[in-house]
Amino acid sequence: MRLRQVARAVTGLAVGAWVMLLVLGFGLLIFHDVRPAPVVAPPATWPAETSVHRGPEFTLVMLAHPYCACMRATLDELNVLMNRTGGRVQATVLFLRPEDRPAEWSRTPIWTLATAIPGVTVREDLGGREHRLFHAGTSGELVLYDAAGKLVFSGGITASRGHSGDNLGLQRVLSLVDEGTADQRGHAVFGCSLDAPGAATVGIPVALPQRLLGDDVGARAGRALCRSCHSHAGA
Repeated sequence: MRLRQVARAVTGLAVGAWVMLLVLGFGLLIFHDVRPAPVVAPPATWPAETSVHRGPEFTLVMLAHPYCACMRATLDELNVLMNRTGGRVQATVLFLRPEDRPAEWSRTPIWTLATAIPGVTVREDLGGREHRLFHAGTSGELVLYDAAGKLVFSGGITASRGHSGDNLGLQRVLSLVDEGTADQRGHAVFGCSLDAPGAATVGIPVALPQRLLGDDVGARAGRALCRSCHSHAGA
C-alpha cells in the first residue's frame, strides 16, 4: 500500500513539474512575442551615401531579412499604409543579401509579398550596406523622411512579433503624413536580427526551452521563438 502511495505521489510531482515547465515554456514564447528589439537611432537627416532615391514628399525605407517570418505581418501593415496615403509616400523595401550568397537567395515568398504592395520598390541590399547607413539592426525597421530630408519617424508598424492589425506605429506614420504631427515619432520594432544571416532573434536564447522542456518539446518551442527566421536556404 505504501509503495503505491509513494508511486502516486512521485507521479503527481512529476506531472506537476512537467506542467510547470510547459507553462514556463509557453510564457517564454509570449514574452518573446511582445519584447521589442533594441533600436539604434537612425540618421537625423537623409544619408547622402545611400543609393535609395528620395520622393517629392515622404520617403519610407524599410530594412528586411528575406527569411524573417515576422515580416509577413509588417508587410500587411505596409500595404495598409501605402493604400491609405494615396501616393504621398515613396517606399523602398531593402532585403539583406550577404555577399557570399547567390542572387536567388533573397527571392523568397517574403520578397514576393513585398513586390505585390502597390507603390513599393523592392531591392536587395548586398552586404548590408544600406542597413548600416540607416543604422538598422532588426528586420521590419522603417525610417520615414520628409521632403526636406529630415527624419520624422523610425521604428516598427506592428503591435508585437508576427501579429498584424492596427497599432500605434502605423497610426503615427499615418498621422505624420496626413497631419504633419503625431504623439510620438517612433514605435517599438518586433522582428529578427539583421546582424548575421544565421543569428537568432533578440530575446530569449533559443536553447533555453530545449533545456527546460526536453529535446523534443523544447526544440519545437525553441524554433517557435525564432518564428522560423533564418532557418531556410542555409540562412
